[in-house]
Amino acid sequence: MNIIINKIKKLLKLCVFITIILTLSGCKKNVTNESFIKSISDINSYALEGTLTTYFPSGEKVSKVLVNYNKPNYYVELTNPETNHNQILIKNNDGVHIIVSNIKKSFKINSTWPNNSTYPYIIESISKELLNDDVITEQIDDYTVFITSVHLFNENYTETLKVYVDKNNNLKEITLTDKENNLMSKFIITKFEKNINIDSSIFNVSETFTYLENNEFDFSLDRYITYPTYQIEGTYKESEVIRKLSLDTYAIMTFSGTVDYTIVEQYVHEDSVIPSEYSGSIFTFLECFCIVSSNNVVFYNNGIEYKIASNTLDIFELIKIGESLIEENQK
Repeated sequence: MNIIINKIKKLLKLCVFITIILTLSGCKKNVTNESFIKSISDINSYALEGTLTTYFPSGEKVSKVLVNYNKPNYYVELTNPETNHNQILIKNNDGVHIIVSNIKKSFKINSTWPNNSTYPYIIESISKELLNDDVITEQIDDYTVFITSVHLFNENYTETLKVYVDKNNNLKEITLTDKENNLMSKFIITKFEKNINIDSSIFNVSETFTYLENNEFDFSLDRYITYPTYQIEGTYKESEVIRKLSLDTYAIMTFSGTVDYTIVEQYVHEDSVIPSEYSGSIFTFLECFCIVSSNNVVFYNNGIEYKIASNTLDIFELIKIGESLIEENQK
């Protein structure tokens, strides 16, 4: 009997010991998690550089991304490495502005960006999501990976965010996947400097525009009216109007069938009048800041304004159609 009691006591001690070890390990993990989240939350300024890859049916689209942040101001520059064309987003006290360098145009977006979606290259966007209660962590190779559900475009779409952190608590990679676990975008960080001095003039739209106008604008563009290579099953082109007037060329195409949608392509030049304001969320690919609203997307690329509209198509389907127009244009 005593032998049995002693064995039970030893077993209980072993259980208590294992419990303590697991508890301590858990606490250590939580401290690590909290310290990382704190490290990216308590930032008043930063300079960030990296490569953003966006995934489409036509293949991968790569952008070079530069972000300068000085609370609460943002300067985000997207560059297409193949064409060297770029676009700039500036958020300051006056709102959100886009500068399209190669057509010498800028406009304002009535938007709550970056709060209305999750952007892998915006640190505040990432840190906000990691404060959610449903965040889990996994160890993948040499990285601690934070995983959580996020919303895009004012909660219209739910995606999965994965944040990769190395053993030194350095942020290395961020990915977004859709509900079928298809990779939508991947941002690989090449430079991240926190709490540094940043020239405030870059957050001034007029000053940045003037600088670009004096140094970087190039209006020698080869442009073409193009047709979408991404086809919606069960649809066909119902009508087409193309007007070719040198710099003022435009095209309107309507598609019908299982769904209806319209494509408008308009050449833009120095004397063109474009809207001074848009409303909506923002989706990025190549050098384009694509303006997303409830039933259309608008973006500028290679001196052309693209607008794809539909009351029946999913927003991401409209984006895929738009991207396929660019794909055709850049061949």
